[in-house]
Amino acid sequence: HQTMFYDKQVWCFSDKYNSSILKNKNTNGLNIIFNGEIYNYKEIKVDLISKWYNFTSNTDTEVILAAYLERGESCVSKFNGMRSFALYDPNKNKLFCSRDRMWQKPFYYFRDWKKFIFSSEIKWILATWIDRILDIDQIHEYLLFHYTPWNKTLIKNIYKLPSASNLIFDLNKNSFSINKYWDIEVDSTKNDNFNNAVDFTDKILNDSVKIRTENSDVPVGTFLSWWLDSSLISALFKKYYKWSEFHTFNVVREDNLSNESKFAKIVADDIWSKHHNVKITGKMVLDNIEMLQKHYCDPIAEAGFIPNYFVSQYAKDFATVILTWDGWDEVFAWYSYYSFLRKFWRLGQIPWIKSMARVLAKLLPISKYQKWFEFLSNAKWSSYDNFFGHTISTFSTKEMDLLLTKKPKKNKEPFGIIKLTKKNFHSFLNQLIYTDQRVLLSECYNVKPDKALMWSSLEGRSPLQDYRLVEFAYTIPDKFKIKWNK
Repeated sequence: HQTMFYDKQVWCFSDKYNSSILKNKNTNGLNIIFNGEIYNYKEIKVDLISKWYNFTSNTDTEVILAAYLERGESCVSKFNGMRSFALYDPNKNKLFCSRDRMWQKPFYYFRDWKKFIFSSEIKWILATWIDRILDIDQIHEYLLFHYTPWNKTLIKNIYKLPSASNLIFDLNKNSFSINKYWDIEVDSTKNDNFNNAVDFTDKILNDSVKIRTENSDVPVGTFLSWWLDSSLISALFKKYYKWSEFHTFNVVREDNLSNESKFAKIVADDIWSKHHNVKITGKMVLDNIEMLQKHYCDPIAEAGFIPNYFVSQYAKDFATVILTWDGWDEVFAWYSYYSFLRKFWRLGQIPWIKSMARVLAKLLPISKYQKWFEFLSNAKWSSYDNFFGHTISTFSTKEMDLLLTKKPKKNKEPFGIIKLTKKNFHSFLNQLIYTDQRVLLSECYNVKPDKALMWSSLEGRSPLQDYRLVEFAYTIPDKFKIKWNK
């Protein structure tokens, strides 16, 4: 984890956890702090060598520096990986920061009129001399979503760099800008032949697993459940793994509810892995819950972070890199609620249903159903953004009024914080998937394993979040996507 501090031309770099700053004579004095992996760096390196760039190492970090010299800030469009970095160019006196497309690696920063501080964890920013002021608006959003969405945190002036974005800080002009370098702008059904779609998915997914496996010079394992996503990744992983022995890991609860070990064992036996069932007890959770809460300094009210931590702590004795299956549900529409949400959204367009819902929302006592009546009762809320907010929120508007003594600033819409509706999208399903990818996946489901794995000195890699696979999924019909018609 790295922290960098800037105050009126004074730079300080933290070497916490033995972090290092790469400074290479062949890269024109550039400095970089880098967190993550570039999976296709060897391919990029070959291209740069053909353009007379010299390299003194076999690292992806040096490739980033050379690619920046060759292409400037647009170099990130060539990178396939999970990463965040900050690159200082002394010749231009600019700081160039960037995050990966799917928000897999964290980048937090603090900025006021005279200071700019960034880190991979909020707690290292808080360790500097900044004012710690809670953002009431974000407490409101946290209670609604279980996490702080988009680019905000619970602390004023501490932000998250959005996914697929570059941050440019010009020190000469003291100017600051954030620009998006990648997005899904339009969906289509151009790949409407089922067999061809299967073949192309297979090709991308195989290469995605391959570049995340073959390029590793340390032991790799996988998290294995009985679901199709983890089973598929584990099977493909075996195909490209160069070591003679590999390990798979499955979580077993003390009460045996949702016990997947029997089915995971079937897959493990089939691929000949060294399989481990990691049992988690109530006592283990109670003994560690306070420590876990402190570690997740950007809190997430989602219980999955608990098994993520314990299985990561166990796996570190057998592997250094873990392949995960995160992203399957959000790329191929595995969530069963998508079909329900489609029908519910259509109900919101019927006038008499809106009128009835408005009456019920006012007359009925507070209940878990009230937020649904609130959604249906107002026609202007019938947009994808606010629809998403109402479907995933924990509390209704009435409950939020009772919980918070200090009220947040009023938005034009109850969930106006999220503005993700894609006007060029033709598919309602793709609207839902896009929103889940940009909010739920990036702000919650990617954060949980990354923090748990990094805390255990492990590196997680997610083949199902390869941007090529994500892009392709938006070009196939809804009927090809899993569970959409079920």
